[in-house]
Amino acid sequence: MNKEDLDKLSDGELSQLITNLNDYGAFYHFDINNWADMGPLIYESLIETAPLANSDKWKATGVTFSKRGERATFTVHHENPLRAAAIVYLLMQNDSHER
Repeated sequence: MNKEDLDKLSDGELSQLITNLNDYGAFYHFDINNWADMGPLIYESLIETAPLANSDKWKATGVTFSKRGERATFTVHHENPLRAAAIVYLLMQNDSHER
């Protein structure tokens, strides 16, 4: 899925995609709006979040590298920093599977 497709999904749908990717199981309720769930993914994936100057939005940025050293950078702006980070995480996972 690309950024535009992910932007259209609800928080619940994004949470479900991350649950499926990480094989959390049927009984675990992953929530992209819960720091306890998103924090470890943000930390482990080296996703940077920062408020945008003169705006009510946040920026989340993540980087992936191919085996040949090619770099891909993903950036998302959103009012909810955890949602922005969730979309960046999914874009990074998608990129790593495509290369």
